[in-house]
Amino acid sequence: MSEDGQVASTRGSPAASLFEVGVGFYAIIFTDIVLSTGLRTQLGDELADVYHAEVDALTREIIEMHRDEWSRAWATA
Repeated sequence: MSEDGQVASTRGSPAASLFEVGVGFYAIIFTDIVLSTGLRTQLGDELADVYHAEVDALTREIIEMHRDEWSRAWATA
């Protein structure tokens, strides 16, 4: 945010779509991989990165699968 209280433009940034969806209720989903530091040590960086990417992909898939259900639930809350 600038000194005059204006929010900096996000156009063209990866976060831009987050700010262009409009007003409403939104959920932020956090995931945590238990013992991920040990897993990274055991697998190595390359395989651990693949594992983390798979977790991220599955999380996105689950969100997409249930998007309409959650939208309906929030609309009636």
